[in-house]
Amino acid sequence: SSRSNANQNNSTSRVVMVKARAYTVAFLLTWSWFTILLVVEIVGREVPIAVWYLSAFFTPLQGFWNLIIFMYPKVMKAK
Repeated sequence: SSRSNANQNNSTSRVVMVKARAYTVAFLLTWSWFTILLVVEIVGREVPIAVWYLSAFFTPLQGFWNLIIFMYPKVMKAK
């Protein structure tokens, strides 16, 4: 019983850690381009067009990444 609870707690901790990492990667993937854009602008340099496009593409996807991360365990459990 005690060993079963320990294994369940360890499994739950692992799931939480994986989810936290996924949210962190989603945040970095989404906001790194916008941050680079701001830093380059503040420094006074011209922002490369690729950074503008990457920022414009990834920033609106924050909610999508969050939905995917949130729903993934539920979808896997439903299978």
